[in-house]
Amino acid sequence: MKKIILEKSTLLTLLVTSGVFMGGSCVFAEEPVERFTLGEFVVTASRVATNKSDTPANISVITKESIADNNYSDAAEAISKIPGVNVLGSGAKGTSMGQDKILINGDERVLILVDGRRVNLGSSGNYSADWLPPVNAIERIEVLKGAGSALYGTDAVGGVINIITKKGSELESHVTVRAASGSWNTEQYGITAGGATENGLGIFVSASKDRRGNYSYKDIDGDVKTMPNSGFNTDGVNLKLDQQIGKDNRITMQFEHLNTEGGAPFGYYGITTTDKHKRLNNNLSMRYDWKESTDNSGYMQIYRNHHHAQFLSPDKDNKSDFIDSTWGVDLQQSFKLSEKNNLITGISYYKTEVNNDVMFDGKKEIDNQAIFLEDRWKFADSWQLNTGLRFDHHSTYGSELTPRISLNKKLNEDTNVYLSWGKVFKAPTVQDLYWKQNMPYEYNGVWYDSWTLGNPDLKPEKGNVWTLGTNTKISEKTNFTASVF
Repeated sequence: MKKIILEKSTLLTLLVTSGVFMGGSCVFAEEPVERFTLGEFVVTASRVATNKSDTPANISVITKESIADNNYSDAAEAISKIPGVNVLGSGAKGTSMGQDKILINGDERVLILVDGRRVNLGSSGNYSADWLPPVNAIERIEVLKGAGSALYGTDAVGGVINIITKKGSELESHVTVRAASGSWNTEQYGITAGGATENGLGIFVSASKDRRGNYSYKDIDGDVKTMPNSGFNTDGVNLKLDQQIGKDNRITMQFEHLNTEGGAPFGYYGITTTDKHKRLNNNLSMRYDWKESTDNSGYMQIYRNHHHAQFLSPDKDNKSDFIDSTWGVDLQQSFKLSEKNNLITGISYYKTEVNNDVMFDGKKEIDNQAIFLEDRWKFADSWQLNTGLRFDHHSTYGSELTPRISLNKKLNEDTNVYLSWGKVFKAPTVQDLYWKQNMPYEYNGVWYDSWTLGNPDLKPEKGNVWTLGTNTKISEKTNFTASVF
């Protein structure tokens, strides 16, 4: 299936996408702000800071200036402006029960990172756009389109989105306040404060509140009615402390809290249900970086992501209490082997526990161990060859090996052309393996049980991805990006 979209305003976009493993995209953009620029450094495509013209990948950057200039209300709105990125909502905000999926080039198998830390749920492999950090806490967003399994493992089939948050040590002391209001008693509030002490301790904190009352709508007769149980209320807090140690080392502690509650007016029998949902996210991480400004940089981080969802209903069959908790550790080291050769290697481990009596008959666990490396070799003045390999061992399905090879031709400081090949895989989630739910149905006045069951013997989805692409900066406000995959 092919889709062609033509749109002309301050942004002129031509986008062509097709399939999951075979298709293409072409983007021509004239913008009021410099949102997708070469000559800048990106970290997501190679896991280390690399000049964009030396990066053989389709990667877009949304800066904090772009977020402010366009007055985006949330991160989901910002990323949805990138051609090829869609946020698939299952209803209006609040009524979707926090399950808005993020798609890249039509693929929902997208890895979401916050400061390089995996946040996808182990139960479903997804991460809702509603849970992304608030815009007032974001330094920039990097969106990598295409295969990322060789460096990031599962979930990175369609691409990777890395939300990079602000550091107090990189900001002048400040306090900012944001407020907005709108229809249906909509209110948005946000406050941020940040700065650094004399001894190098950076502090950044943001708090936000987003609420809306019940929707109003016109029925078929044109009468205005209220949609009951359609409002929501969300509170969030982000805290980041970073302390410089010595000349080039840093320790960072980060805490993210999100508490949201909303109605679920849509049910089997119309829009009159009284079901509600509550979600609580508490994520904590500790990271140590060494030799930050050198070619031999590295880091180690430990993290814990905790997600608690409650589905409340007078109907006992619709009730559910769900906990998805992941803890993990990442270790990464870069080596400058010569003037033209750099190597990056690392290991990662994470373990997910999912506890739900309704869907999984109690607690289920999965864990994954991985080791990866990538070599970047500039074998000529304008040519670069990247070769990478990752080995994953999953507690349920076994092992997986994912290689990648990329060839990059740098035409000048503003233009590059690249060709890449890589294997991708998507590991089965807890939901795929152990889901158990009764979905009763009625036939001729009689109700029958209909069980949806997972398969503990599932193996990963696998594929091969070829990509041919180019990036060029035509002027300060015009960039051209094209890729066929």
